[in-house]
Amino acid sequence: MAARLQQRMRLALNNGELYEAAELATAAAQRLQKDDPQAAAAVLRECAVAQLQQPHAAGALRRGVDCASHVIDVLTEAKADPSDPWAHGARAPPSHCAAAYEQSLTSRVCVYVAHAEALRQLVPAVVTAAKSAAAQARSGPEGAWGVHPDVAGAVHWLQAACKWVAKHGSVDAVGDLHDQAGSLLWEVAGPRGLHDAVLHLCQGVDTARFAAVLASAWSTCPQDRDLFSLRAVAVLLACGGLHRAPALLDALQRHRQGDVDTALDHFLGLYVEALLHGSQSMATALRSRYERALAVDAGFEQLLDEAEARVWPDTRAQTSMPMAGGLAGLLQALSGAA
Repeated sequence: MAARLQQRMRLALNNGELYEAAELATAAAQRLQKDDPQAAAAVLRECAVAQLQQPHAAGALRRGVDCASHVIDVLTEAKADPSDPWAHGARAPPSHCAAAYEQSLTSRVCVYVAHAEALRQLVPAVVTAAKSAAAQARSGPEGAWGVHPDVAGAVHWLQAACKWVAKHGSVDAVGDLHDQAGSLLWEVAGPRGLHDAVLHLCQGVDTARFAAVLASAWSTCPQDRDLFSLRAVAVLLACGGLHRAPALLDALQRHRQGDVDTALDHFLGLYVEALLHGSQSMATALRSRYERALAVDAGFEQLLDEAEARVWPDTRAQTSMPMAGGLAGLLQALSGAA
């Protein structure tokens, strides 16, 4: 039955009957999900990609993203081998079962890696379709970030994929997804998407892409170039990205058009060096020396507190900012000049 539904899905896609194809793909996946979740995900992925490759068709992006969302649902609900006694979070087995436990763990890791790769295969199609739709939908209804709701839906899907791969995939895999989410947000939403874009890029791995997005942001408000840089690097530091900061500063320097360093530029370079060398006294002295320059934005103090708490955990109790989960809202508040 599932094979017959899949054949009908392909026929509907060939005939341009996109709504019918999506319904058939969902029905086929429901029949396959219990016994073969990977096959169910493959049917949905095939339909999603076919829909996303027809960006000019009415509703194609929305239906493609819907199918892609069902892929996440299928993979989330997929279970490891039911006969595996340690597949569902049970306690570790006794020592005499160690070999069986290791085999169970290896099997589950292989399954999750395969699932993560299945999601990653969808990303290029979603990103390309979202960019195409954003270029066409310069007017009309607005969703999140002030973009067309279908485009916002594509971004939300990419964010959901980031969360899934972060839980089940590799660090590099989720970093790449965050990079793509960040650059997509900037490209389709511009300044209104900058704060979320920066948060994604801070969790990414592509420093050159991060710098390119910031350099593009500068062009919208050249007089605030140093503010854009300090905000982004401060958030990167607060997110635990100190190891990436020197490379990001170097990349940003290459994007500059020979403009003169400001007080904030001087502070940022010296402050990163202080954190890298573990000099808490120097970091404190720099914040005191550049206090007037930093006062341009009250949020900087909180971000720098969190950055220092990452390096010197004992300082966390002395900060006034609630550290857990506050960065997204804080960066949104900070993005007023963006």
